[in-house]
Amino acid sequence: MKGPIPTYPRSPEWTDKSGKGVFEMHAGADGKVATVRVLKSSGDTLFDQVAVRTLRKWRLRRGPLVVELPLAFTLTPTIFTVMAAR
Repeated sequence: MKGPIPTYPRSPEWTDKSGKGVFEMHAGADGKVATVRVLKSSGDTLFDQVAVRTLRKWRLRRGPLVVELPLAFTLTPTIFTVMAAR
């Protein structure tokens, strides 16, 4: 129902980075995500922190559920992208 994408902060200045992590979301009966755990770090602690904060805002269509979500990110000095990873 609601799934905002993590946004990498503009400070410090962006450099070339990429990573892939796996996050576990626990949603209650109302679909609201109550907790998020990092199962596998992306290798970038700032991205992991932003992803956890953002995933806590998600609302699923139903619950209770536990969802594992692999996310990959790419960061360059001008572009930031996030996608579901395999």
